[in-house]
Amino acid sequence: MNRNSNTEATVLTLKQVAEQNKLVTLFVPKEGVITAMLYGGSKSKLRAIVSPYHRGRMWLYTDSVRKSCKISDFDVQNFRPGIRENLFKTWAASLCAELIIKTYAQGESTYNLVQGFLDGLDIAREEQSKTGLLRFLWRYQCELGLQYNTATCIQCGALLSGFSPNEKAQPLQSGGGFLCPDCCKFGTDIPIMNPIPIEGVFYLQAIENATPKEVRSLKISLETFNSLQGFLLERTNNTTSCKLKTLETANIIFK
Repeated sequence: MNRNSNTEATVLTLKQVAEQNKLVTLFVPKEGVITAMLYGGSKSKLRAIVSPYHRGRMWLYTDSVRKSCKISDFDVQNFRPGIRENLFKTWAASLCAELIIKTYAQGESTYNLVQGFLDGLDIAREEQSKTGLLRFLWRYQCELGLQYNTATCIQCGALLSGFSPNEKAQPLQSGGGFLCPDCCKFGTDIPIMNPIPIEGVFYLQAIENATPKEVRSLKISLETFNSLQGFLLERTNNTTSCKLKTLETANIIFK
């Protein structure tokens, strides 16, 4: 049985298939990550508008006998030109797309999180985009149920809010929580990651509990930013069964 359908969709990636066709990976609210063929030569209208990070209403034609799906039309509502005009933004959007694909993301909550991040990349300055990436990666961990306990020490139960912002906590490599500054002094046999200033733990708390507008207004030190960046990129890389290719160039992007 053949059928036509339409859905809101965000284009993630395109892969050349044969000379004039492309396999398009899409992110849609209900089904999550799906693929569809894009047919047509260089003069095709669809070929010009089906491009990474474009979002809009897409019409699909599914042939259940041949087990194929093709794009028949696309009404783009957001082109996000600002992403392609900046190297860091392009890299961050690529990381987002790869993360979605490799974690088999689905659901409206995750879809809306991704839209907010890509919309922010489109309009924000580069420095704003860098802290925006940190917020997105932590929220994505929360979406996957992999967030840490940022309130108390995983070992002694002490409130992390009882320490000064410049003192440092250490995240467990296996996830779950942080060792407080006092417990860090005595060492542990548990595998741990590089230390993060308590200011960074407070920032992660704010991402979880405050409104996006409130979190955007918060300032963190360069040391805290660098610590959170290393922590979140490592956690993100360990989220999937295979390493993320986009992160292989992280040192170049963040230099």
